[in-house]
Amino acid sequence: MNNYKETSKFCLSVSRAGAWKYSHIYEVVPRHFPDLPEQARKITESQARLKLLELYFNLVGAAQMRDVTKLFGWPGEVANRALNKLIDQDLLAKAVHTKQAGEWVCHSKTAVLRHLKKGLANFHETFFVIRISGLLP
Repeated sequence: MNNYKETSKFCLSVSRAGAWKYSHIYEVVPRHFPDLPEQARKITESQARLKLLELYFNLVGAAQMRDVTKLFGWPGEVANRALNKLIDQDLLAKAVHTKQAGEWVCHSKTAVLRHLKKGLANFHETFFVIRISGLLP
């Protein structure tokens, strides 16, 4: 078997093994998706970070910088650069949480309006109570 890094594996299933009778079975990704490594080679590290952040904020709605650095393990400067790029693209916006201190980042006005129009979530009630200037009371 080739020496693949742990990041090149994915959880295939769960088996009833081990002391708790619950163990993940890992498999090498290219064995099941042989074209994936070549496709992934075209994506830069910066592009991958931006996409991960975009998907993360689609999921959580809003978060603080410390949440991003803790989850992804990126240095603060790298995470900040990626967040600022998404803010510049109007995908994210800096926000103020009405009940918790600190600097927050959330969907931009455009992204929040898009979610509200689609009826996917009532952003200010479901995720966080956040006031974005001119959008939410």
